[in-house]
Amino acid sequence: MNIESKKNREIRENNFDPVLSQRVKLMYEALKQYPAMLTTKQVAEICQVRDNTVRIWVMKDQIPYIKCGGATRFALADIIFWLLEKKKNSQNKQKCL
Repeated sequence: MNIESKKNREIRENNFDPVLSQRVKLMYEALKQYPAMLTTKQVAEICQVRDNTVRIWVMKDQIPYIKCGGATRFALADIIFWLLEKKKNSQNKQKCL
């Protein structure tokens, strides 16, 4: 078995999506200036929304977050995957409501 077919088999068996993997790498490169744990303000900056919008997402449990004492923090990796999932879901919709 040649190397290329072995690689393709591993991809199929693990449901590995090379396009998604590339998107994760690109998004990580774009966001690597941020720390591993983000503040509400940093998430708002990344998502290009107001701080209050991020707080509403937290209250509605629409975004992955971590409570550290009284502070709300967001793992950069979780935000990357959350954004990619949002993009994937928005591409599947025919129109916005």
